[in-house]
Amino acid sequence: MEQSNNADDQVDSTGNDGVPSNGGGDESIVDLAQQPIVKQWTKFVTILFAFAGVGAGLTVILRDVVDQPIIDSNTAGALTFPGVDLPIVAAIVAVFIGVYLGWNLQTDDQTAYLAGAISVFAGTTVSILLFVIFYSVATDLSIDFGGLIVSSIVSGLGVSVAAAGGAWASRNTAPETTESQQTVESQHGAQTSD
Repeated sequence: MEQSNNADDQVDSTGNDGVPSNGGGDESIVDLAQQPIVKQWTKFVTILFAFAGVGAGLTVILRDVVDQPIIDSNTAGALTFPGVDLPIVAAIVAVFIGVYLGWNLQTDDQTAYLAGAISVFAGTTVSILLFVIFYSVATDLSIDFGGLIVSSIVSGLGVSVAAAGGAWASRNTAPETTESQQTVESQHGAQTSD
């Protein structure tokens, strides 16, 4: 079997300079982790989870500041109410909704960020309202509707930051190897040149 000295033969179809696309070969895990694609994706995903953490943390702080009860604390079962975790889950989901919108909306950056923030704000607010109402029906807990509305709105505000952050990250820090990123850049570039 003949070996070629042509440099083009050493680059696989993924453009990874001779590193097999399945990560095989004699490279150690440390060597494989040093690849630019691994570093780019690690940075991108870390930024996404940072925005999710900021959104969830901001929600907790804002809910504490307004200090509005959702469930009557004199009711049995109020201490085990699972609704307090809903905004944290919403923040994690929101950051990925933001990424999706950032990659797929054919518009300028500011509009993409705003679309992520407003849509997730509305979705989170409605989701918390409906969840608490249905939960209270199923468990006979008494709802403080004023507190529920204020808490839902405040939760939506915090989570909307995560969505806007996800949209920003998708447009500014996503690895350049993604087809979606290349599509956004080409579409975004075409729109800003008009």
